[in-house]
Amino acid sequence: MATSTHPGFKADHARLRKSIDEFRVAARELGELSLAERELLVARIIAFLDRSVIPYADAEEIYIYPAIERLLGERAMARMLRDHVVIADFIEDLSSADVSRTSELQETLYDLQGVLDTHFDKEDEIYLPLLEELPLAEQERLFQAMAEVEVEVEAEA
Repeated sequence: MATSTHPGFKADHARLRKSIDEFRVAARELGELSLAERELLVARIIAFLDRSVIPYADAEEIYIYPAIERLLGERAMARMLRDHVVIADFIEDLSSADVSRTSELQETLYDLQGVLDTHFDKEDEIYLPLLEELPLAEQERLFQAMAEVEVEVEAEA
């Protein structure tokens, strides 16, 4: 059953991924930046994560994951929730990182991008298609709720 919600979620993920893909570029360029430029870059990435990834993940936990658990059973989304914890931990690591330690910053950015990419892959390929089993009205309600989440979709990296 084709729905109007599934493409919307994939579009949200595609917009977020476009910005997240820039983490790899930023990580490679860190060694060429002054400490002040590194601080600014890291601050911009953290601001993007705080204003986009975290609110989107919070909204998924409120709206999407409970709907999927109704289909699959309690604790079906435990691994996805664990991903959110790992992502938050990486954001904390990035926030407290010493910008003079280029290799540690690079490692954190690469790891964070990897976790985010895998997380979105699991949602897009495994979990979001399950929403098509819900009544169309509920799908529309979920999509509308997610569409109202205020997020920035471009990092200023």
